Amino acid sequence: MPDEEHKVEPGAEIGERLDGVRILIIDDDPTDMLLPEETLTEEGASVETMFVFSQDNIEAVVRKLKEGGFNVLLTDGSMGNTTGAEVATAARSADYQGVIVAHTGNPNSYVTRLLDRIGVPWLEKNKPELLILTMLAQIEVQSS
Repeated sequence: MPDEEHKVEPGAEIGERLDGVRILIIDDDPTDMLLPEETLTEEGASVETMFVFSQDNIEAVVRKLKEGGFNVLLTDGSMGNTTGAEVATAARSADYQGVIVAHTGNPNSYVTRLLDRIGVPWLEKNKPELLILTMLAQIEVQSS
């Protein structure tokens, strides 16, 4: 959960809106991590990426979230034989208190319905400004 140190300041300048926020991006396609990583880094976030292709990787993701002090998890909606919904459920079960957001290349899929069902906000991939605004909104909600 973002604390006072990581609270987004109203009126923050572009390029500073995510200062101090640590974000873990997970995806099964390394090229799909490039744009979000660049976008979020340009906004001041500290970003790490992690390749995830199967359910076997979920435990490693949860461990990295907890040990790495990440405020936000950005997960792909569908990764090999697992989903962002499964990762989010595992993270929450392990008491991860940070923000979880999913992005997907298939907005009209069963995965987005799963994400909706468990309350994980999602957005389409390759929409940088929407990604930033979604992150800011979710961090604000989590902080209040």
